[in-house]
Amino acid sequence: MVELFSEDPVPVDRPQRFSCSFGGDALQAATASANLGTPSGVATVVGDDPFAEALLSWLRRCGVSTDLVVRAAAPEETTIVADEEDAAEAARSLSARGPSVVLVGCGAGGAVVAADGSVERIDAPPVHCIDTTGAGDALTGGFVHGLLNGMPPSAAARVGVAAGSLTVTRRGGGPSIPNGEEVRALVEDMRWPFEQKVPLEGGEHVDQDRSRR
Repeated sequence: MVELFSEDPVPVDRPQRFSCSFGGDALQAATASANLGTPSGVATVVGDDPFAEALLSWLRRCGVSTDLVVRAAAPEETTIVADEEDAAEAARSLSARGPSVVLVGCGAGGAVVAADGSVERIDAPPVHCIDTTGAGDALTGGFVHGLLNGMPPSAAARVGVAAGSLTVTRRGGGPSIPNGEEVRALVEDMRWPFEQKVPLEGGEHVDQDRSRR
């Protein structure tokens, strides 16, 4: 919904200056309708950041209602879907609806994965955060990679958390995604402290210590 375009007359991979604009098929259709005098609005979820505020202000200036727009940042967006504020409870709630595996990203808190009758929290390692762009996508990509390569969900989630954690240490979207060697090295460092498991049907949280080998 937020677009950046270059003002420099250079090849697309070399610009130094950008201007910000807003677009997307649904927003543009609503704007076109509003410009012709038909009451229009959009229903969507946007982040809790300056770009979102600029987007919403632009829509209102165009006469497009934003009454059905929800502002939420991860992991709050999961609350909207699962109707649970706690990540473990959200994973449990979503798992009860049928999926065999559920992953909930928790930002700097790592992730929670629900599978095989339990919910497990994978803590993120301490890193120096520069830019969170792409972190959630790296988490998802690493997690899917792990599952497709036969890893149990908790191990796959650890790969995803490692990928997302490395992504925030550099700027940009695609260019910030770490390579496999970096991710595997961090996964090894993450394996030893402990993971927190809780049964899907409720009960006490149990921490399982795992010594580094």
